[in-house]
Amino acid sequence: MRKSNSERKVKRATNKLDNFYLSYIKSENFIKEAQNIPNSQVNGYVMTKKMKVDIFYEKVKVEKKYQYFSNLKYLISILCSYFNIENKIIKFLENKTDGFELFEIRLSYEPAFNNKITDKAIDCTNWLFYSLRDMVKGDYVLPVRPENFEKLEKKIQLENQIMIPKLLKKYSKTEFCFETSILNNILSRIQYARDNIDVIYLTKSTLERDKKLRTMIKSALTRTEKLINLIIQDLESVA
Repeated sequence: MRKSNSERKVKRATNKLDNFYLSYIKSENFIKEAQNIPNSQVNGYVMTKKMKVDIFYEKVKVEKKYQYFSNLKYLISILCSYFNIENKIIKFLENKTDGFELFEIRLSYEPAFNNKITDKAIDCTNWLFYSLRDMVKGDYVLPVRPENFEKLEKKIQLENQIMIPKLLKKYSKTEFCFETSILNNILSRIQYARDNIDVIYLTKSTLERDKKLRTMIKSALTRTEKLINLIIQDLESVA
């Protein structure tokens, strides 16, 4: 059966858009519009659609939001590996975002934490999980340009400030060397999240929702920082 002229126009327009652009375009509206435009205007129609996506992409700071999300994603992965607790975000993110990586931290010894510390760790990761979940559900995390994806992932993995210089120096040649570097990485990611919290913003109409999410993230960061400071105090007390 031959395809109708309207079907051919839709296919022609669709073929001119890659998956990145198609992910931002509402398929129902796109099909209706593509069916009704003259053949001579299909190229112009596609160019207009791409331009609107490009403008939106920059306006809502998609890549900065993705970096922010990735930083929290790595933070919760590091915490779950370090404290040996379940990482709830793995199952939630399955088939939702590309490139999710679980950190597997292996020390030359196994840190032993009492129930109080473990409970605090679970509480922290729960707060981070709900923050990440709400970022995804609230459309704060959108597809990034495929050519920039690897660069963004690499950049956020390497984001690491020196937060505990005395402790790093103290244990630079001991069995605690790797552990202190992990703690430093956690604190560095907390600082990054605090410094860039204003990226949690969509539009004027979502101000209240943005505010609630920012408050949740700040609470998660504060709880995590307090927990890590308890671990640091223990390490500082070791002769």
